[in-house]
Amino acid sequence: MPKSTHELLVQAMMDYYNTQERFEAKGFDETGRKARSILSDIRKLATERRNEIQAKRKALKAEKRQNKAENQNQDLED
Repeated sequence: MPKSTHELLVQAMMDYYNTQERFEAKGFDETGRKARSILSDIRKLATERRNEIQAKRKALKAEKRQNKAENQNQDLED
């Protein structure tokens, strides 16, 4: 089963933390490049997750409006 964007983002943050710790401790150029690459991935995943959350919020608002309209129509009929 594919991982959710949230799970991928959490994994990327853990990867970044571990890579950053290695870079700071040993100062290898390669680990610095990897840390920067992971940060780029985090930025992309964060944008994707933000869009998912925004879409869900809009859907919930639309559902609430629909339910409210249906309840008002039932009240008028009663």
